Amino acid sequence: MRISVAEIKFAPKEIFYQILEWAVMPTFDLVIEYGDEGIILLKRTIAPYQAQWALPGLRMYKGEEIEDTLLRIASQELGLKIELSKRIFLGQYVGKFATEQNRQDLSTAFHIRIRSDQKIKFNEKHFSSMKMIKSKGDIPLKTGASYKFYLNRYFDLKEDSRYLPLDLYRQIHEQVPIPGVDIILKTLDGGFLLVQRQTEPAKGQWWLVGGRVYKNELLEQAARRKVQEEIGLKLPPGSLHQVRGSYETIFTADPFGHGKGTHTINSCFVAELTTEDLAAIQLDRYHPQFQVFPRVEKEWHPYLKEVLKDVGIVRPE
Repeated sequence: MRISVAEIKFAPKEIFYQILEWAVMPTFDLVIEYGDEGIILLKRTIAPYQAQWALPGLRMYKGEEIEDTLLRIASQELGLKIELSKRIFLGQYVGKFATEQNRQDLSTAFHIRIRSDQKIKFNEKHFSSMKMIKSKGDIPLKTGASYKFYLNRYFDLKEDSRYLPLDLYRQIHEQVPIPGVDIILKTLDGGFLLVQRQTEPAKGQWWLVGGRVYKNELLEQAARRKVQEEIGLKLPPGSLHQVRGSYETIFTADPFGHGKGTHTINSCFVAELTTEDLAAIQLDRYHPQFQVFPRVEKEWHPYLKEVLKDVGIVRPE
């Protein structure tokens, strides 16, 4: 650690309450994968989220680096030593509470995998009990909102890794291009359907339905799977037509926070949706909305405009 707990100067209690009332508190949480036993959850005895299940986490002290805070969380809250070189960024969450001067936190979470030969000794001043969970279905109903957010994010990433250990998938994503498929879904009135992305890369942007190809999966199989996963439609045989050639995208952002961006090699397909198809769409959790567009918009990503142009959809000048 760059700074020891003994070196930290703590604010007087009355000053700390003023800080809680007037400032946003930076906090960090850890999604710790304990060998093959699952993710560590703890029942909190203190505010916020008192009497609810939680992840181990603490606020950052002045003078600490992020790594210092994460190491301190593992040590003080669980009695564990952790290796941070393979940590995976899961996201951030703004928590607003009615307790502690209407406290507001900006939390950041990371995933860490450790061996299960370390003995866990949780902080009895903060927690009353502990459990392990292995799936979304195991998340208790009485789990704090920010912790639910991070757990869902972790299990989504784990599911997307298709049985690869999450830290291995992160390394693959960091080092090599990812092969994927995208599907241009035309409508009978000459429009086309896009979905809004909720995760990096291209977070918040309108995008084609699509995603990565699994090993031993044919491109058309991947395209059919992605349409069914993302918008809930099962395309009939013969409805997909591959666009000749391939495309690539390079983004500075990535879903893991490794800082090396995202590089994809994309094969594209075209299919046509009926009015009945549009009425039957059911979006997955990664895409908050869809929209049928009549034309290409100037501000869209160059890749999106290139693919749409190649299938005959051109932005009017």
